[in-house]
Amino acid sequence: LGIVVQDVLFFIQDVDSLAVKVASHRKLEHILVLLHKYRNNVAVLEQALKTLFTLHRNRIDLGYSSAYIEPQLFEAVLCVLERYPFADQINHISAACLYTLNSNNDMQTLVSEPYPGYDKQVRRAMNLLIISISVHYSQYDVLRNCMGMLSQFSVYLKEFLFYEIVHSYINVLERQQSVLERSTVLSIEDMARDKANKISTLTVKAINTSICQSACGKKNTVGKMKLIETILNISRLGFSMFRQFPHETDGINFCDLLLETWSTLWNITDEQAGNCDRFVQYGGLELYLDTYFVCSQVKTDDRRVTVKITTLIRNMLGLMGNIAEVAHIRPRLQESEDMIRSFYMLRSYSKESDSECDIIEIRYSAAGILSHICSDGPEKWQVVDEELSYDTVVKGIEEAVDSWDINSKRSINYKSFNPILHILKVDCPYPCKLWAVWALTNLCQTKAGRFVPMLRRDGGVELLNKLKEAPDCPENIKRLSTITIMKAYDPNIGPEIEET
Repeated sequence: LGIVVQDVLFFIQDVDSLAVKVASHRKLEHILVLLHKYRNNVAVLEQALKTLFTLHRNRIDLGYSSAYIEPQLFEAVLCVLERYPFADQINHISAACLYTLNSNNDMQTLVSEPYPGYDKQVRRAMNLLIISISVHYSQYDVLRNCMGMLSQFSVYLKEFLFYEIVHSYINVLERQQSVLERSTVLSIEDMARDKANKISTLTVKAINTSICQSACGKKNTVGKMKLIETILNISRLGFSMFRQFPHETDGINFCDLLLETWSTLWNITDEQAGNCDRFVQYGGLELYLDTYFVCSQVKTDDRRVTVKITTLIRNMLGLMGNIAEVAHIRPRLQESEDMIRSFYMLRSYSKESDSECDIIEIRYSAAGILSHICSDGPEKWQVVDEELSYDTVVKGIEEAVDSWDINSKRSINYKSFNPILHILKVDCPYPCKLWAVWALTNLCQTKAGRFVPMLRRDGGVELLNKLKEAPDCPENIKRLSTITIMKAYDPNIGPEIEET
């Protein structure tokens, strides 16, 4: 018995007594029949999927049969998704149904199949979601649901279809890039431009999530897939929109896009010299200068704007810190005096309305960039401006670091201390080493469970001991080194690096 019109159900109390099998919107078992029997009727399927989502999300009619019915419903939704890859609403609702059907499974802790055949279903679902993203590249709601589900499934199946997922995201960005390019030339309607901005922001965020979930070794391969070039192109277009009206709502929205692009570039260049090369090759340094200049000129009392701009500067400097860690690229950072000047000014960055965490991150990254550059020695200093002489910059690093609170909470997350420890190994001015020692002390003080084992593993204790025993070692470096070494010998801190 098929009761497709929902209003009829109000007049029937016991539907199950009317037939052996019932297709209706009252129970999950009935919806399962609907999805099978009405597979050629798109309108009925759409309504059935909506009801399925509502019932399961609100935990209505799950009861004793949920463990039995959920695998069948998962399979039925996949069949609908497979049958109608071009139907917007079907794809939108199907991805939402997959989400709610999977909500009982904690992907972070799931180590085995919750039921037989689950792995096979998830792999099939991921393939279908990738197809859906490729087809519906201009539908925000479809993309949001599909990307959200891919992110969940990727946690469970780790590296499965990683490159295929990233490639589909890059294709979406390239499509939106063309829309944004036309909007700057032809002044197309705001709705199309804003939609492209929303989709681009969503997609870049999804890329960042995928990269964070993947093994570090995959970052370089992803960098070769036109990812850095594409994100930089999107970032330039977002910047051009932000520059036109930074104080207005549209400007704030495009600032969100810039936040995501620079955050993703920061992530993908972390200890990846090849990706740092690509960033410079595709004009990343010039984009940094342009974006920083506009951000530094914005004057507003709107807290939303100041917070976003501070976070944007933090993301940009985090990426530039990755660039500064690569020896053969460092000279490029001195080609523009404005770039060195920006780092020198930002080492003492201060905004009353912004979070202390972002402020210390900006100061730390700016001084770190200068420390890496100065660690190459005065003979490689290229800046001719007397106000930015080598000695002046080195002294400025020391003044900045000495003013920081050693217990400052920070959100930065190192995978290894090698970039910092490099400065302790080379012959360079003590203020540069002071920055490195402060970094180690701060991290080992505030996140001991994660960073003390890392310090031991990377040989930092030996380097600090050698540094503080030097006859000309300044007192501020000796004091911080001693604090860190004592922390490293704390027996209450285990050998395992805690995950964050």
